[in-house]
Amino acid sequence: RVLMDYFVIGSGPAGVACALGLLNQGVRVTLLDVGDCLEPTLRDQAVSLSQRDPEQWLPEEITALSQQPQMQGGKLAKKTLFGSSFSYAEGTEARFRQQGSHALQSFAKGGLSNVWGASVLPFLAEEMVRWPLTARDLTAHYNALSPLIPVAAERDALEKWFPLPEKIAPAMAPSSQAARWASVIRKYRSRLEKRGLVYGQSRLAVHTQKGSGRNACRNAGLCLTGCPYFAIFESGSAIDQLLQNPRFTYLPRFRVTRISELAPDQVEIETLKVGEERTVEFFRAAKVYVAAGPLSTLEIVFRSTSLRPLKTQLRYNPYFILPLMTFLPTYSESDAKAHALSQLFLELKSDPISNYGIHLQVYTHSPVLAAELRKRLGFLGPALDPVANWILRRLIFVQGYLHSEDGAPIEVEHTGDQVTLTAGIENKARRKIRQVVVRLVRLTFLLRAFPLFPLLHRGTAGEGNHLGGSFPMSDKPEGFSTDVLGRLPEFTNTHLVDSSVLPSLPATTLTYSVMANAHRIAVQSIRAKQEASGCE
Repeated sequence: RVLMDYFVIGSGPAGVACALGLLNQGVRVTLLDVGDCLEPTLRDQAVSLSQRDPEQWLPEEITALSQQPQMQGGKLAKKTLFGSSFSYAEGTEARFRQQGSHALQSFAKGGLSNVWGASVLPFLAEEMVRWPLTARDLTAHYNALSPLIPVAAERDALEKWFPLPEKIAPAMAPSSQAARWASVIRKYRSRLEKRGLVYGQSRLAVHTQKGSGRNACRNAGLCLTGCPYFAIFESGSAIDQLLQNPRFTYLPRFRVTRISELAPDQVEIETLKVGEERTVEFFRAAKVYVAAGPLSTLEIVFRSTSLRPLKTQLRYNPYFILPLMTFLPTYSESDAKAHALSQLFLELKSDPISNYGIHLQVYTHSPVLAAELRKRLGFLGPALDPVANWILRRLIFVQGYLHSEDGAPIEVEHTGDQVTLTAGIENKARRKIRQVVVRLVRLTFLLRAFPLFPLLHRGTAGEGNHLGGSFPMSDKPEGFSTDVLGRLPEFTNTHLVDSSVLPSLPATTLTYSVMANAHRIAVQSIRAKQEASGCE
């Protein structure tokens, strides 16, 4: 099979952003993907709900599609979509040995964007000062993503540090609990900013307007278990959108195992046909863009490179969940129909805790976390159940991320057919998370909320799925570092474009910036090729 297209590997957010950039340069694009999908029965049930108003849904229909993950052994269970775990690759234990880490691999159409939190922020400019590119280099590419990914946002204090793209969608209406709490702390905005804390409404990749045959958010309150209106961006749907371009081809059921550069303009891709593991198929490409996700990209690179030893590091954002009890605003029954994604962003900047920003996402009443907290309050007994209810109605939850430099990287080694991930000592991250909690305690009066620090949940290394940096871009790439176009030193036409090439992982949300960088690499690599060949 010989197709001299430009090939993209992986259908996650980086893959579709890269494909968009290539298509905009006028080339033919083929995207190879394993492409696991939601079970048809569950999709049909969700589609049935999407054709009706939420008020017309039957309780048993909602229950069938809103299974809640629970804490297991101190770890958050894998988040599901309509109760399905199709987003996660099965049988990875044989290929990945994890020692103290919790990194996940996906073979799904759309990757882990099927179950992400949909929060979007660009990287802080000052946190890219040691990168081989600047925040300005990504600006045009954030804007270029608007045909694929919506950014529902409000112009507020965050814009000073986190510029908005040229095109934004109407912001999501906050829950009444979030709106009341924000109004209470708004009067202390200037005092909070002097103490290094900036806050604003969350920015979410959610369709808030109908268009192109897509439903908009209807505030059904099922965001954390699966939106029946499919209003939350996931890149699988973006594949369907790209298929409207006659120069785009999507080939699912192929797992890429190795890439070989055969000639100046010819790359061979070795694949296994999914379901027919002994069937090896080869494709020929002009260029290859690897957007398979951090773990799959590790496997592909280790099998494709001549570099030895096969050792690198996997960076991640240290992660935690902390309940706060607000003094005044309480959960009301109307909030059950509000969106359940992040309501507010709190950004700790210029804080002595870290040389980098600390990102905090605020969630109001969540059945998932409230159920776990209720179990922990079980010691109060039935007689004090009203006390537990009083606490739960005043809870908000903070999901926090630190910069990757504030945690120990995961050591990665490939031997034989297995990749071993070994978590580093997490004392630094634990100490900084404790300092964040103390910082929030000291801001209790201004925030009108008190952290319930005994109920703090610290994620293990890699939990939260903010991973990358195994093949970081560098001005002077060597070994397993890449150039500004995501190429390892021995490659000319093989580009890594997912989070694997980030020199570091800022605490702010990764997906949006990973997409912008993948789009940048696609566009600039084609332009560089055209310039080298003398084409305009």
